[in-house]
Amino acid sequence: MRITMLSGMLFLAATAGCARTNTGDTRQVNFAKGGGLGVSLELPNWQFTQGEKIKIVVTAKNLTSHPLKIETSSGAPVIVRLSRHTVIGWEELLRYPKASIMVMNRWTLGPKETKRFPMLLKVEPDWPVGELLRMTGELNGRSEVAPGITIGVNPAIRELTRKKEK
Repeated sequence: MRITMLSGMLFLAATAGCARTNTGDTRQVNFAKGGGLGVSLELPNWQFTQGEKIKIVVTAKNLTSHPLKIETSSGAPVIVRLSRHTVIGWEELLRYPKASIMVMNRWTLGPKETKRFPMLLKVEPDWPVGELLRMTGELNGRSEVAPGITIGVNPAIRELTRKKEK
């Protein structure tokens, strides 16, 4: 009973403040907006296996009729974060890209303009298995608009095989 209630509370906390779109397939899409900017995060699924490659798409849309200036703290136009839930809230575990050129970069998103930023991430062995995680996507420099999707990670098949052999 407690586990079910905790899972439900984690799901509600993970999706609060964002508008989730039902795509009719396994694709997961979440959208957040603020300050004239709309950002969506798209994943091919919500459940992944260690070693699997995930195509992530972060899309930014200028919701205003004037240009939005984006000032980044590094050369990466978008940042994807992986977090786990703890007793004090969401704790960031990993950030992608892991390394990027540390040069301030400025760019402009034109009026009503939309830009897509595809990324390919590999589910690494250090991603926690068997618990709910939260993946967020944001424009670098605009962390206040960061839609998130709750995901789960399964162990790699070879890890399951090793456990059965023991």
